Amino acid sequence: ALAIACCVAGFDIIYACQDADFDRRSGLHSMPARLGIRGALRVAAGLHLLMWLALAVMPWLLPQLNLGWMYLSAIIGVAI
Repeated sequence: ALAIACCVAGFDIIYACQDADFDRRSGLHSMPARLGIRGALRVAAGLHLLMWLALAVMPWLLPQLNLGWMYLSAIIGVAI
């Protein structure tokens, strides 16, 4: 659930960047309006990194799922 929440929030912040000027003019408190485009994209990158970390530790946190080498190779592929 953490991985999905971070992924969705990261893409939502990226999507909100296109409305940053409107948000500032309208007094809305979106991340791009408050942090600027560059700051918002850094937050989005951090959320996507957290998503990747949450997925990467799943084999050790939930060994009963039997996530094998294919899962780990997919996680490495996502990182690249």
